[in-house]
Amino acid sequence: MSIYTVHVPAADLDRPLAASRAIFVREGFNWAAFFFAPFWCIFRRSWLGLFLWVAIVAIMGALAHWLGISQFAVAAGEFAVHLLFGFEAAQLRRRSLTRRGYVFADVVFADRRNEAELVYGLRRSESALQPDLHIQAPAASRPRPVAASESYGLAPLGGSA
Repeated sequence: MSIYTVHVPAADLDRPLAASRAIFVREGFNWAAFFFAPFWCIFRRSWLGLFLWVAIVAIMGALAHWLGISQFAVAAGEFAVHLLFGFEAAQLRRRSLTRRGYVFADVVFADRRNEAELVYGLRRSESALQPDLHIQAPAASRPRPVAASESYGLAPLGGSA
């Protein structure tokens, strides 16, 4: 079962059709971001991620050229960068959605994305049907002291054995 975070445009948060414009971000490792990091960043409009990838790869290439580092070490470093992108893809996606005006709306557990959409839509419709009750919590009161006869533990309640 996967975990999805749901993000909707801030302007549509209270509207009934906000579920139709919701974006679902799956938590966990992203294989597309691992194998195709720069293309994934462009496709998802994660410009900060693309800038970081270009900067890290350029710095690694320059250091390899100037310091004479082996090609194996450079390849291992690039593998580590791609591994980092695979693990941090969901966070990069959430940052770009926040920058575009989306807000966090919900967390949904589902096997597939279409099930997550269904669960979120049903949850939104249930909350729209429920009346808005404003129930106030009771006023805070001081707890009463517990007598020795009302001790909680191995001693029986009521005093004598």
